[in-house]
Amino acid sequence: MRIVYNSFHGRYTCNPRAIYERLSGTPGLEHVWLAACDHLDTFPEDAVTVDIDGTEAAGVLERADVLVANSHTEVEWDKRPGTTYLQTWHGTPMKRIHHDVLWAPEGRLAGLDRDVAKWDVLLSPNRVSTPRLRHAFAFAGDLWETGYPRNDALLSPEAPERRRAVRDGLDLTDSQTVVLYAPTWRDDEFFADGDAPIGYGLDVHAYVDAMPEDHVLLVRAHNIVSARATRDNPP
Repeated sequence: MRIVYNSFHGRYTCNPRAIYERLSGTPGLEHVWLAACDHLDTFPEDAVTVDIDGTEAAGVLERADVLVANSHTEVEWDKRPGTTYLQTWHGTPMKRIHHDVLWAPEGRLAGLDRDVAKWDVLLSPNRVSTPRLRHAFAFAGDLWETGYPRNDALLSPEAPERRRAVRDGLDLTDSQTVVLYAPTWRDDEFFADGDAPIGYGLDVHAYVDAMPEDHVLLVRAHNIVSARATRDNPP
């Protein structure tokens, strides 16, 4: 069985990564990742990768038995009978997404709907998200309320060791309180003409100055806008 993975258009992360790492080494399974060239160094050395923007991507998808993706797979390909497309998605819709958005560039949603039409199963992270995901994507197929595979690590026996490794890697002590700010992206900013910097929507400098000394602010820009993100909000 050949399983093809796609996470955030060619990155080694999120739910597909969790599923891959759980299944890796299982006899009878072949694993192939769609990978972006500028993220190849984040994949394991033994991972089989194909350029997601290259000429081989469509063929790999068309020979897949299973496709596991956490977002739209923006590759032109024909899904053959017998292929199962597992769409894990990647977040809790505390904002408007897909057909529930107030604005999108002309033709954008229609193009993404061609991918949604290939989905066989959609995962939901929780009970509240289930109807919102179904409505936003106008998805009539199987929707499994399983939670996200990537979050299983938070409940595993290895969770304390993972926590320690993360804090050590960030040079954080047990006495420090970490505040995570992870803003989403906004369509009107991302699709605006040009490649102007995109601010965080938060005065990072003022926030840090107002925090207690034992607090640390971590900012994680959304992957779609990370290349254009700036700590200084544009006027």
